[in-house]
Amino acid sequence: MKQATSHSREMGLQQAAARADAHHVVAILNGDVSANEAQPLRDYCDAWMRAGRSFVEMQDHRHAVNDHLRQWRLWCLGSGVEEMNEPTPPLPPGLILWNPPECTDGRPALAYGIEGSAYNAASRAALRFGLLITSPEGQLLGRCPRCRRYFLNTSGHRNKVFCRPECARDIGARRATRRARTLERDVKLRRALSAVAKLNEKAFDKDVKKWIAKQAKVKVWWITRAINRGELSLPSNSSVTASQYRRR
Repeated sequence: MKQATSHSREMGLQQAAARADAHHVVAILNGDVSANEAQPLRDYCDAWMRAGRSFVEMQDHRHAVNDHLRQWRLWCLGSGVEEMNEPTPPLPPGLILWNPPECTDGRPALAYGIEGSAYNAASRAALRFGLLITSPEGQLLGRCPRCRRYFLNTSGHRNKVFCRPECARDIGARRATRRARTLERDVKLRRALSAVAKLNEKAFDKDVKKWIAKQAKVKVWWITRAINRGELSLPSNSSVTASQYRRR
């Protein structure tokens, strides 16, 4: 029982560490944490999400990521990292470790290492991206269509799209406004079409544009715009033709 409890605790610590790493990546993506690898990391994450979170479908980005990842190698730190932050036994000169553990209680530990000449924004972005998408947290990454910020969907709802309720409400209000405007325009257009139908009954010597606008309860410019869009046309027996109408 104690062994099972210890294993569960260790698994929980690993999951918490993975979640913390994922949140750190999101902070870099959003510019909350300054990092030179932010832009290439955004490019990788955006391409990955566009590909339906499929690394295989990332095409050119996939090859770039793998080219940079080949420069990283796993190193065993033996008994861990000493107080002076030097692993034992000593690593080859010029090797840079990626997030080496500060203390392992004397147990061996693995860390990624890369030669100093290859340690740059592109290689760091590739490693951060690779670690993210191979962890469970990678499937939680999203980008809000409203504010364009990245976020981790920890809500438990797989269809979550927006990072915050405020963004969802704002988009909802905009959609409602567009629907209301579309409905209002359709009502105006039906009234204008009804007025044009009356023109078909006889020729008019009046100012057709003003007459239709009055019948439809709209401004004269609204009638002109509807004609230019092809939504409304004047009858041939009216005193003002469509071409003349557009020039007014």
